[in-house]
Amino acid sequence: MACSGNASELCGGPIRLNIFQSNRPPPVIVQNITTGTGLWTYQGCFTDSPQARTLGTGANIPLGTTPESCAAACLAQGGFTFAGVENGHECWCDNTVHAPTQRVGDADCRQICQVNHAEYCGNANRVAVYEFSPTGKPPGPQVCLDTNLANFTLRAQFKNPPITGPSSVPLKVVAVEIVKNVVWTVLSACTTCCSEWPSISLSNSIISPHSVVVSTQQMTSTFTNDGESPNFVASVPAFAGSQAYCTMTDPTAPVGSPPILAFNGQANAFSLCTNTSANARVDLVFSPVTGHPHYTLDTCQPVNVQVIT
Repeated sequence: MACSGNASELCGGPIRLNIFQSNRPPPVIVQNITTGTGLWTYQGCFTDSPQARTLGTGANIPLGTTPESCAAACLAQGGFTFAGVENGHECWCDNTVHAPTQRVGDADCRQICQVNHAEYCGNANRVAVYEFSPTGKPPGPQVCLDTNLANFTLRAQFKNPPITGPSSVPLKVVAVEIVKNVVWTVLSACTTCCSEWPSISLSNSIISPHSVVVSTQQMTSTFTNDGESPNFVASVPAFAGSQAYCTMTDPTAPVGSPPILAFNGQANAFSLCTNTSANARVDLVFSPVTGHPHYTLDTCQPVNVQVIT
């Protein structure tokens, strides 16, 4: 059917719709903002109201508000440790996140920044909050809750959830290499992969997936370098295991939320990355790096790894 505004073009038809897709990447919730004096880290989407401000000091930014410009303004105007963007154009600062605010899903903070359509700037009565760390290390949980925990599963909670689709996905232990007397596995969000390790235990900071096929199998965690997938090995003789894991509290999540997994003292460094050498299997990666042979950094989505008991 011809378009009403231009008869030389087609505009769908009766109960028919022409659909176009842009090659431009979708907007994102900025996760980290690096400055010369430290690092701002996204803490979540929080409720706000004019009667009870989550962050109490407004900042005027003549050239327009983005997470980056708001963080810079909050630091310059008062050395504030929290910055928040709201309603597409507002910037708020404080040294405390004030009650009675509640953290809500990141999907609530999906209003495009007025001056940068590649980024989100909160929403109406929703403020995307960032916390400053002068050390350059992301603020967050640094104290282990548990180094021993029996029979749990893992779930990846997206820090920047897709507009459509789930906000979290289960992780499973999948085999990636089997040679004589040795089985190597990784954590993956693969939906079509089979797994014989439905549950996991944590003992003295060592992760051990449990096989339902070989009940006597001893599989343990190995040390993981930056940019690699957490992996586990079962061998004969058995590998003693690397003591590097624990659970931590997620301070940005609502009370009662599951704890999150930490490796080598870090709980904020996990991502799901598309493995280009394994039929686009989506694997968990610790601290993704550029130039990796098995994934590209722009396919990696930051996640918290929740421990489900």
